[in-house]
Amino acid sequence: MYHIDEIAADPHFAIRQMIVEVEQPGCDTPVSIAGVPIHMTETPGSIRRRAPLPGEDSEEILRTINCAPSEIA
Repeated sequence: MYHIDEIAADPHFAIRQMIVEVEQPGCDTPVSIAGVPIHMTETPGSIRRRAPLPGEDSEEILRTINCAPSEIA
């Protein structure tokens, strides 16, 4: 059983991108988060961006499900 500091120092975890850094609003430096644990050859998962803040991407999502601009407003 590893402690978190041992995971961060393990080269195997680094190669597998099990801890990745993402920008986070309000933080001066990137924050470390868990990576995708399952790596498949043809459909590899990845962390592409941080999770949105509450309501941050609501307008974009509503547009993708064809909500009218008046409904979004």
